[in-house]
Amino acid sequence: MIRRALAEQTQSIVVSNGWIRNLWIAMRPQQWSKNLFVLAPLLFSRNLFILQEATRSLETFFLFCLISSAVYLLNDIHDCEQDRLHPQKRYRPIAAGQLSTSITLKAMVTFLFLALAGGVLLSKFLALILFGYWTINLAYSFWLKRYVLLDVFALASGFLLRVIGGAIALQVEISYWLLLCTTFLALFLSFSKRRHELVLLGATAADHRKVLGKYDLPFLDMMTGITATSTVISYTFYTISETTFSKFHTRGLLLTIPFVLYGISRYLYLVYQKDQVKDPTQLLLTDPPMVINFCLWTMSAGRSRVERKTKGLLDKDKDSLNAELLQAKAPSFHEILADKKTAVEPKARQTARGQDHDPRWGVVRSGAPRHSSTTAR
Repeated sequence: MIRRALAEQTQSIVVSNGWIRNLWIAMRPQQWSKNLFVLAPLLFSRNLFILQEATRSLETFFLFCLISSAVYLLNDIHDCEQDRLHPQKRYRPIAAGQLSTSITLKAMVTFLFLALAGGVLLSKFLALILFGYWTINLAYSFWLKRYVLLDVFALASGFLLRVIGGAIALQVEISYWLLLCTTFLALFLSFSKRRHELVLLGATAADHRKVLGKYDLPFLDMMTGITATSTVISYTFYTISETTFSKFHTRGLLLTIPFVLYGISRYLYLVYQKDQVKDPTQLLLTDPPMVINFCLWTMSAGRSRVERKTKGLLDKDKDSLNAELLQAKAPSFHEILADKKTAVEPKARQTARGQDHDPRWGVVRSGAPRHSSTTAR
């Protein structure tokens, strides 16, 4: 009894003293890489190098980090008992008893309020997107994750809402091909996550989460391949679409396709490694080839933006030159007739006075003597 009381007292002291560190771990900052989808509209719009627009995108990224952390805290509270049976999730602060539920609830409400308030300050529509993101994740935690396929589509909708939220913050239009590409990429990541959980948990997968018992590896492999192929195809169509060309005034985005293809291939290679126990989303930040490939893809997309800007300046100069040429265009047929009429009237008056000498041709008109002008003098 005494030892148990001392152990509980020691644990309470550790929890009270290290709650900030444990709360930071429970917020899962390593998962914030998913919120990079918010920056996609900034990269594929005309505002890449505009400081004001870049600041708005970063603010939106921060708001999604807050609300996603609130979602993670909610999931940890709700799935606390199941997480204790998971080989990795059992070390989370709440499941391990290192963070109290009361502190977690207070932090969750605070993060949710700050995210929604910040969304209202940036844009009311952005606040609606953030609230929709929270609502879908709330439905996922309590209901949707129990149903096969609906759980995957609910996870994928979060990525799509991030892209839409980033576009609303910048007030830019998103290409339909880019939305399709985002949807297929989100489904690809979601199916990969389900496969990772099924392989990691093995025969005990259904005990941890019942919906995992309704999946099998052949089905998940097939869906992963379909969504991966659809991602590459939709991105390719986006780069060659006339809408994209009219926006960037260059075909330079075609140079980014090899990086996308390599990124998908590298991701599949890592996911299908049997000794790979990391969360697939963490591979984007921990695998050096993936990080280098992502940087090269960003640089190539940015280079296309610079080419678009240069091309736009050249087109502007070309339009100015065309305007000057239009102003200095040749006279019309009616203008020529008006000029001739103006030139003939003085000659008619000279003929009426008897001055028929035409100095341009050196001839005498109306039969007058050649030196009539001299005689008159």
